[in-house]
Amino acid sequence: MPAYITHPELQGQGSVTYRTEYTYVDNTVIIGKTYDYRLADVSYDGVKEYHNIMVLGVSVIEPIPEKYILNQAYPNPFNPATSISFHLPESQFVSLSVYDLTGRLVTTLVEEHLAVGRHTVSWDAGEYGSGVYLYQIRAGEFTQTKKMLLLK
Repeated sequence: MPAYITHPELQGQGSVTYRTEYTYVDNTVIIGKTYDYRLADVSYDGVKEYHNIMVLGVSVIEPIPEKYILNQAYPNPFNPATSISFHLPESQFVSLSVYDLTGRLVTTLVEEHLAVGRHTVSWDAGEYGSGVYLYQIRAGEFTQTKKMLLLK
């Protein structure tokens, strides 16, 4: 039998004649586990009336990244498209560009102000030839370059 926990921040307003909406953020959730939430009415006399277990708009929010990260393109090697993801610990103007091995700019995938969090950009290189390409992110003081291989 599951253990039900009462949270002091979920205190109700008592009997009212208007609609009351409550929200609760569970900061202890572990991704991949299943959680059941159950609401109960508690009278002023302390009598609890439990409601049926139901899903009530539960969503998992990714934590704010602690540092800038440029991930390896996936798939890599690729043909003809790949995805590049990166993490921003703060809202920042971001430039993400692709270069050939001579340092010539091939394309700019991102050049805009982005919010905090994880971002993913796709690159369809169907019009380009096989070879090694470099992709570089610039976000504030952070700059990093990685390689990817287009095989046709």
